[in-house]
Amino acid sequence: MSRRGLHWVMVVCFVGLGLGIGPAALLGQGKSRAVREAAEYILRKFAKEAGEETVETLARRIERLAFKHGDEVIQLAKKGGPAAIHAVEEAGERAPRLLKFYAQHGENALWVISRPQSMTFFLKHGEDAGVALMRHGQVVEPVIEQWGTSGAKAFARITDSQQARRLAIMHNSGELAKIGRTEELFEVIAKKSEPGWADRVMDFIWRHKGALTVTAALAAFLAEPEAFINGVKDITQIAAENTVGKMAEGIAHSVNWTVIFLALLGVLGSLIGLRWYWHYRAGRQARL
Repeated sequence: MSRRGLHWVMVVCFVGLGLGIGPAALLGQGKSRAVREAAEYILRKFAKEAGEETVETLARRIERLAFKHGDEVIQLAKKGGPAAIHAVEEAGERAPRLLKFYAQHGENALWVISRPQSMTFFLKHGEDAGVALMRHGQVVEPVIEQWGTSGAKAFARITDSQQARRLAIMHNSGELAKIGRTEELFEVIAKKSEPGWADRVMDFIWRHKGALTVTAALAAFLAEPEAFINGVKDITQIAAENTVGKMAEGIAHSVNWTVIFLALLGVLGSLIGLRWYWHYRAGRQARL
């Protein structure tokens, strides 16, 4: 605090003491005034959302939360309205996490805070879920619902909305499940915090989702993702080699070699018999 600010605080306190009012009471009155002004502002700005709330009822709710969690609640309430107040109330002991998230991301965080479903994901899976929802919206919710923190972290690292939609599409269509080892794929996406990494990985997965269904190709990619992302290794070649090998192996296992052997014997016997017949016929004609 500056010297001038400290000077005025001292003046106010001395005046209060002269009037028989303690410093705590003076500061409390100041907070109550700020709370009431916030309540009045919210009712003007969010009249529809406030419903039957009055200045008094709204002020009491804000004051109770501010007393418990600090003055940050007042600012959040003014920005987010009744929905934000309700979110802080519902968060209970986890409210400080919510307030910290708002302090870090400002108004961008309001969409997450004001939606009960988003708040549920945020409080359960942490800041990564909040960032994922803030960046990409509802499209990420089915993935986070099924895969929890690992899915949230992958989406939080992705910055390109197109890549986020692609990941959501692959989840909803069952393509992720078809590839398998989904959590490990999420780990690769979130592996590095360097700008663009997660988007590049997701673009690679999208373009090679067919090749990644081959077990050997997927294993190779998970072991050395950088080599494939940077073009040092070719995922399609590995997939093709293993696909052809498996096809040949499958054919070999599915063929009934006994039947083929007997068939070959039959063909060979027929050829021998035919040859004998023509030899016999030629000899008979010669005798005639």
